[in-house]
Amino acid sequence: MGRRMKVYLPPYMRWVVATFLAIVWGLITYQTFCTEQGRQELGVLGWALITVLLLGVGGLIWAMAAGKLPAYIIEEDDDRK
Repeated sequence: MGRRMKVYLPPYMRWVVATFLAIVWGLITYQTFCTEQGRQELGVLGWALITVLLLGVGGLIWAMAAGKLPAYIIEEDDDRK
């Protein structure tokens, strides 16, 4: 049985990604509710789906940076025999 190492994102990533996703969500919200073209192309249902998607992505990255969910796992074989 080898060693398993869990790798997490650096803690500052939660703030960087949260800021980026908030800006993207703000732009999508502005386009959806403040422009006629955005209302026609995306609509409220599309906006709601994108909002749920962004919240899910943000939550996963937050958990990875907080040390609750590993970003990836490295498994090394034990070569000492």
